[in-house]
Amino acid sequence: MRSFIALSIATFAAASELEAKFMAYITEYGKSYGTVEEYKARFANFAKKEGLINEHNATESSFKLGHNKMSDWSDWEYKAILTYTPMPESEKSYEVPSETTAVANTVDWIAAGAVNGIKDQG
Repeated sequence: MRSFIALSIATFAAASELEAKFMAYITEYGKSYGTVEEYKARFANFAKKEGLINEHNATESSFKLGHNKMSDWSDWEYKAILTYTPMPESEKSYEVPSETTAVANTVDWIAAGAVNGIKDQG
């Protein structure tokens, strides 16, 4: 019986910690949900992403994961923005330059000022 109570308390504490993270996420990204059902669904999506993030960050990887504005999205919502429809062959046009010009072997794009910092591309 004591182990059940201890397990229940540990589970509640973990759930409370996760819900606190979710509330901080909602605040940080200005999220709002219209219904309790949507809140629960978004929380479930967030919890799933939290598990994936923690699992990855526990490895000896060269990079770490974290939450972003899409952490409460469903897999379907995320995949919807990644769709790619190739252009039909009939609409493709290829231009062949009539003259060739000399091209440098290497270009330092940073020194040329052509490299920007990381940006959110929406």
